[in-house]
Amino acid sequence: MEKNEIISLKQALKSIENIPQMEFLCSGIPASPSITLIAAPPKVGKSCYAECLSYALVDEDCHEFLGLPVATLNKVVILSFEEYLVNRTQRQKKQLAAYNGDVNSIMDKVFVLGADVTQYLVEDSHRQDIVTKLVEIKAELIIIDSLGRLAVGQIEVSDFAQKLMLFLRSVASDLNIPIIVLHHTVKSKSTDTIELASVSGSRVVSQEADAVLTIIKGTEPGVKIIKPLAFRYTSDDTEIHFKINNDCNLELISVNSNSQSVPRPSHLQVLSDYIKGKNTVTTAELEQFVMDNNIMSRSTLFENLKKLPLIKLDKGMYRIDDKNSNTTQVKDSEIKFSYSFKNII
Repeated sequence: MEKNEIISLKQALKSIENIPQMEFLCSGIPASPSITLIAAPPKVGKSCYAECLSYALVDEDCHEFLGLPVATLNKVVILSFEEYLVNRTQRQKKQLAAYNGDVNSIMDKVFVLGADVTQYLVEDSHRQDIVTKLVEIKAELIIIDSLGRLAVGQIEVSDFAQKLMLFLRSVASDLNIPIIVLHHTVKSKSTDTIELASVSGSRVVSQEADAVLTIIKGTEPGVKIIKPLAFRYTSDDTEIHFKINNDCNLELISVNSNSQSVPRPSHLQVLSDYIKGKNTVTTAELEQFVMDNNIMSRSTLFENLKKLPLIKLDKGMYRIDDKNSNTTQVKDSEIKFSYSFKNII
């Protein structure tokens, strides 16, 4: 397509005929090239949230984080410029020591900054070096802590903020991956409501993001709330209440939608009930069901189908084996990302 070409909606629809439906890392965070901001006051748990989310994403047996379905990735890179390696790694050591899963696999799939990396990306060459490393690692998600460490300047100035956000969007586009950026809100009283206008810096910062979440303190001691401020591609009416325990891991309290508390969803139960209700079902019907209802990603669907007692009736057609005597192995197509990097800095 030529630059600045204008096409009809019919042409646009035709161009995406063979492109899979958009998937999400978790909640309203796109799994495709995008920028997600987690903007919150200091010391409310942004770093712990990001770290624990990364563990869930690379854990092949997890598929769930704080009561919501998550995708499965092979490599996550956490660029934590705000903490020294020793302090940060000691916290992560505690998290993994108490983690209920394959810790060895997680440690091989999560990448972090070494001790010699500057805590500010002052020059273009610093940013170029980081992106080059990301290409070498073949990262599938970048988590940046925090936005203000990517360059030196006044983020309140629109021109500077726009250049910073366009740099991030260019990296996301060229590496074909999502980026989650931890950011701060403006100083306020603890009782003040956090809105999009509370995001620190020029309004360009939130305008250029595809999703914006915040973390606030709940009314009960120790309770935190993950609250969506704006999602570009899905609804933004779900709040997650959680606590950070002594191991710096996150413990779910409840998932609230439209102010009504709902229990932690069970993927297997949802799938089992749906298949039993249909008696027989095709994989195409299952894919449509989970996508239409935003229950889980396609990759998570096929991982869960492996755990159900299914009888294969025909190609792509199954029913539940009530006697639990047979489990059909359903293979999912591999999620592949392409990597290329143009000189954008």
